Amino acid sequence: MADNSVLNTVKYNGNKYVVIDTVLPGDESYYVEDFNGRQGDNLRQVNVCLQNHGEFWNLGNYKVNLVGRDADNVLKATQSAAIIKAARGLVRLAIPAEFYQATGEYTDAFLQIVDDNGTIISSVRVDFEVLYNGTLISKVESQLYLGQISEFIKAAQEQVDTISTDVKSVQQSAIAINDLINTYLQTVKTNAAAVTGKDNQWTAKQTFNQGLETPSATVDNDMAVGGTITANKLAGQAMTDIMKAIAAIPVTTTNSVTRSYTCSDGVSKPGGSDDFLLQKTDFGSGVSLIVGSGNLNFNNPGNNAISRLQMPWAVGRGAGFVGTMYLYSKYAVRLDPDNQGQIDFACSDAVSGTVWCSFILLTTR
Repeated sequence: MADNSVLNTVKYNGNKYVVIDTVLPGDESYYVEDFNGRQGDNLRQVNVCLQNHGEFWNLGNYKVNLVGRDADNVLKATQSAAIIKAARGLVRLAIPAEFYQATGEYTDAFLQIVDDNGTIISSVRVDFEVLYNGTLISKVESQLYLGQISEFIKAAQEQVDTISTDVKSVQQSAIAINDLINTYLQTVKTNAAAVTGKDNQWTAKQTFNQGLETPSATVDNDMAVGGTITANKLAGQAMTDIMKAIAAIPVTTTNSVTRSYTCSDGVSKPGGSDDFLLQKTDFGSGVSLIVGSGNLNFNNPGNNAISRLQMPWAVGRGAGFVGTMYLYSKYAVRLDPDNQGQIDFACSDAVSGTVWCSFILLTTR
């Protein structure tokens, strides 16, 4: 039996929220007009205030789902509710288009309060209907929709696309390094640089201002030969080529582990032995590897709010980046497109407390 009376509302930040008390007899339900939609509606916004015996539900550790069977008895389920004010039980649902396919009243529909393990803590029946839309050019039959699975598949595909891009970037860097090594080898092969353990042939004139010395040497055409030759100074094209080859060899440098970074917008340093740390290794020619790992304190309200970590180094746009926030499923860790020395933690859900984070960043020229 539906309760068709006008439902109470509360106001928060200028928006009205329909009050729904989860303590309701099993044969009764709420008729919520805000849930009503027309075929083709998508991400319909519905504000709800959940109460328990007239007291606000504290949703700090819970999620809110909408599940039901439509007029064609097809199952629908979504986790699209955003917690607006946990302590006051305020949530905002963005109901997907799949809920508005079959016209008519929903056979059954429930708002569920669930914990992180998926256990249903409380539920309440709601009634609503889908209105006919004669303006739609084409319509589809009502289809099974499980929002959690659809969102998981979408998130997995995004991860695959990101990793594929990073792998391509690393491959391109490896090819560039391999070409550089081949250039060095070709320089040695063409006698542009001296190599120990073999005869070296010089085609350009060499000038030795202090002469050449060799133990137990014999003199042949004014040059001491035999044994080891020592020289205080070399000149000519050969020496120029040697110095160019030496200067072109990249030097790998590993910087010390550092906490020289700054945090802002809801993220801070926790301190302690598991504190977040950074380390950078330079391979030369503009190629470097930056690794960050450890705990960070978060106080992020969710709704795609961004918490920021500013590294002590700037990197170029040709960078590959992979990062994660462990224990949280709805987030994005990325290199800020405008500030190339900044790491963004974008959280769909609210994050409060200490979280282990890590990322790997490969920079190129």
